[in-house]
Amino acid sequence: MESGVIDFSITEQNIYQFIASLPPIPVELKSRPFLLPRKTRSSPPITLVLDLDETLVHCTTDPDPNSDLVFPVELDSTIIQVRCRLRPGIQEFLERAAKHFEVVLFTASQKIYADRLLNLLDPERKLIRHRLFRDSCIEMSEIYVKDLSLLGRDLSQVVIVDNSPQVFGYQLSNGIPIVSWYHDPRDSELYSVYSFLESLLGTDDVRPHIDRKYRMQDKVRKAAAPFM
Repeated sequence: MESGVIDFSITEQNIYQFIASLPPIPVELKSRPFLLPRKTRSSPPITLVLDLDETLVHCTTDPDPNSDLVFPVELDSTIIQVRCRLRPGIQEFLERAAKHFEVVLFTASQKIYADRLLNLLDPERKLIRHRLFRDSCIEMSEIYVKDLSLLGRDLSQVVIVDNSPQVFGYQLSNGIPIVSWYHDPRDSELYSVYSFLESLLGTDDVRPHIDRKYRMQDKVRKAAAPFM
């Protein structure tokens, strides 16, 4: 969200340097309880983890006559009006994903804001099975990192879609970096991403397929080379 409410991004040129410099996950964090309940037999094999801001929506506290949703949020004893634009294709994307994936919304935003927004996007909770917020992230150098190993899922069957690759830096082979979205009505990224997601259905391990397409490991190695 804009206007200083939520901002955890870093400049693009430093993303891969940040990932390359990530320290090992602290031992005490590895012993944390899993973030999700045990998977049921009826759950689809692949767990699809989705980011929120600039991946599915763009929200701001500034006036926006073209907003799709407007809702109040109380922050620091002050009521603010949040205005959100929905990324083109979001509804179809979520509906199709819900049929074939265990969908998890994992955001670094605060629950008080994100939960309210998700109640509008998915009021009957039929599209998104689980919701995770900032308190489920690990803070590293002022970046909220999403450690997918804490989900309690087999990582060979986990995919995360996020506009900030640094947040899945510990599990690069599970990550699909989507272009940040703000207001372009011609954007078609969600359609492209879903096409790739469909190609993963039925695979024993999603990671080799993601590695071949996005080559995140190569980008991190190149970023780290000048410092080695």
